[in-house]
Amino acid sequence: MRFWNIYTKKKEATVNELSKKFNVSKVTIRKDLIELESKGKIKKNHGGAIPAENIMLNEMPYYKKNMTAINEKRKIGQLASKLIQDKQIVIIDNGSTTNEIASFLNDKEIVVVTNDIRIANKLCGYPSMNIVICGGYIKTPGYAVFGAMAEDLFKHTLADICFLSVDSLDINTGLSYNFLDSIAIKKQMIRNSNKVIVLCDSSKIGKQSFSKLCDVDKIDVLITDSMDIKLKRRFEEKGVRVLIAK
Repeated sequence: MRFWNIYTKKKEATVNELSKKFNVSKVTIRKDLIELESKGKIKKNHGGAIPAENIMLNEMPYYKKNMTAINEKRKIGQLASKLIQDKQIVIIDNGSTTNEIASFLNDKEIVVVTNDIRIANKLCGYPSMNIVICGGYIKTPGYAVFGAMAEDLFKHTLADICFLSVDSLDINTGLSYNFLDSIAIKKQMIRNSNKVIVLCDSSKIGKQSFSKLCDVDKIDVLITDSMDIKLKRRFEEKGVRVLIAK
């Protein structure tokens, strides 16, 4: 496992890279990564690992998120928009997938409360909608608003539906995020919404990020682009309705 001392110079390394670099099998690399993670030296991610000291820094920049699984996110956003009815108060969480909802709302007569300036900008041209955006600070580069003022708005907002974004979703460990400051706001969103709908493309399922928000039994509906039938059944056993956007 001495190879990891070399790879800590990078922000991340994949199993394929490590296997080629040190001329050992992928099975050997995976076993070593499991042992290193158990010692707190690394954090495994999809296809590889990152050094433990980089866990909090591993959030993908917004422009990269917006270029990842584009078609899947659009389909998820379109399906999510069909669940919204006129006269409802709707929370739309910041995120590249939740942003796609705004592309399909057209002229629905609703109130939208958001912490994403891009979502607010997309919707503010519709006279039938009332748009409420929170105050706070923006973590740049990006479009999300954070801080005490943002938390206070969602603390006092009673919504019919909350559309929640997620960095990682695992049926055992729940919803998790790379950015710690986002947790407090999302907790208020969940607490004050009659229905919580999570939008999550399949690449994020079965993974974990730095900060846990809640267990999966806190959500009502999960919209994704694909899911193994056995895993879908397990979510449903926990009371989560799973919708597949096609």
